[in-house]
Amino acid sequence: KFEENPRFSKSYFLNLYNSVKMYNANNYKGARIPLLHNNIIVAPFRDYLTRFNYPHTHILQYVEFGFPLGLWSDAFLVPSTSNHSSSYSYFSFVDKFVESELFNLGMTGPFDEPPWENLMISPMMTSHKK
Repeated sequence: KFEENPRFSKSYFLNLYNSVKMYNANNYKGARIPLLHNNIIVAPFRDYLTRFNYPHTHILQYVEFGFPLGLWSDAFLVPSTSNHSSSYSYFSFVDKFVESELFNLGMTGPFDEPPWENLMISPMMTSHKK
């Protein structure tokens, strides 16, 4: 059984999502809530890049508040209802990967039902490493 991250629970991510959603914009444009689960301390980078007149310091807002996700154009997408067969053949590797991602905040969950509207799920797949 997978367990959620001990420091940042599912409710942290759900609350963050709901707070940002109220602005009807990406976090960096609307709510501007710093992502506590991000282990990068932005201030020193901003100071350093500003000191050297780096012209693209605006990129740091994405690190602090999150990169915009989604599609740039309208598209018709269908969520996957099953994984690729390789993920079933090597399920122990998939389980290990998911556990690692949960611990390192690469994903959150598990959820009993989709926590967000229009949730898109991609199939999982494994590949033999040479």
